[in-house]
Amino acid sequence: MEQEDRELGREPDPGSPLASGSEVDGRPEADPAEMTAVDTGFQSLDPRIIRLWQVGNLIFCVAVLAAAAVGTAFVWTQSTISRLAPIWMVPAALVLVFVLVFWLPPRRYATRLYRMGARVLELRKGIFWKTSVMIPLSRLQHVDLNQGPLERKWGLAVLEIHTAGTSNATHKLEGLDYETGKGLREKLIEAADLEEK
Repeated sequence: MEQEDRELGREPDPGSPLASGSEVDGRPEADPAEMTAVDTGFQSLDPRIIRLWQVGNLIFCVAVLAAAAVGTAFVWTQSTISRLAPIWMVPAALVLVFVLVFWLPPRRYATRLYRMGARVLELRKGIFWKTSVMIPLSRLQHVDLNQGPLERKWGLAVLEIHTAGTSNATHKLEGLDYETGKGLREKLIEAADLEEK
């Protein structure tokens, strides 16, 4: 019936799904809860940042485990302390590695978004506690593009944004492809008229 109405140019019945807006061109309308970063105008970081975070967290875990091994050796040499005392460190170490290397980076990546508007740059992050930062382009002082050894290895960069003011005057947007970071830096400079200041 709805197809026939469409072909004859008649308005659909008010009770039909087409009239309520639940369908568009025969397809169900998108659920706002399922909208992606592209749908909302936000950009995701480069997915290679997940690997970089995993390597960085693995290095941290190795340092922590080395310190724990030294502590365990010290405990085992003390005759007054049971040698079973540090046995809990093995499962704790496995949990630490799992959380920091495998669980955290993909979830961190999914929550890190950015969007540049005509007057503001918006940064979003947070797994448990969500944070949204709006940086007025009129308050930009200068913008740096940095690469550490790990960023260079994966072709990534960190955009460092300095604004006027004393509190939270520096913001970092890590995990950008180097060329994307250069382009965003140029857009920010142009939008804020930094070259003329």
